[in-house]
Amino acid sequence: MKTSDLMEEEVVFVFESANLGEVIDILVKRRINGLPVVDKQQRVVGIVTEGDIIARTEIFDRDFDPNKLLLIPIAEIMTTHPITIIKENDIQLALSIFAATNIKQLPVVENDRLVGILARKDLIKGILKR
Repeated sequence: MKTSDLMEEEVVFVFESANLGEVIDILVKRRINGLPVVDKQQRVVGIVTEGDIIARTEIFDRDFDPNKLLLIPIAEIMTTHPITIIKENDIQLALSIFAATNIKQLPVVENDRLVGILARKDLIKGILKR
């Protein structure tokens, strides 16, 4: 089984020019925990997750201005150089990555461009397809 057999092709993502307010809005409205961050050519340059936001503890300080919070460039918060997986990789590679890390989703690329997303839940759903 290949990554392409289980990945979601409709990927919610943000451009690297986005700010934290835009990202939070998408995460909340879509009920997702992370987003790939892409450049103008839709190459994955980062990933931003709820964990990345929470790790920035200074944004929760009492003296921090919430209006400034929303304007923080996502490039300052995202994880750069995220682990990605190629569309044609065997699903065993994704299983190994998920088992060895705390990663919950992998951007799927083809020719260096974002073409899908593979989450842990997609692998669980894949069990039913067998």
